[in-house]
Amino acid sequence: MAPYTLPPATPRPQLNYNRAHKTTRAVVERGIGQLKRRFHVLHGEVRLRPEKVSKLIIACAILHNICKVRQIAEPLEDGDEDEDGDNDEDGGMLTEQVLRMGMVFDPPGYPE
Repeated sequence: MAPYTLPPATPRPQLNYNRAHKTTRAVVERGIGQLKRRFHVLHGEVRLRPEKVSKLIIACAILHNICKVRQIAEPLEDGDEDEDGDNDEDGGMLTEQVLRMGMVFDPPGYPE
């Protein structure tokens, strides 16, 4: 649903709806940004059937939540440096930490 276009004398419920819409959209966009930083497969076009894409996104969200619980740092933005001053492509050991936890995601039929 889209926000209301606000004429000068806008009813209060429409203002409340627009405020809630704006807040919710900001939260959703931050979450999508976090997933895209952690899982680069989500950056561009994903060439899978919609059913598989939805499973991929759910798997990424689950792994992201596990990483947050275990306090695994989010990957760095391009050009940023991590604590030891280098710029690891995996964003500061994320891949190593996930593998050490035994979390390998390789479903049958998943493209390599």
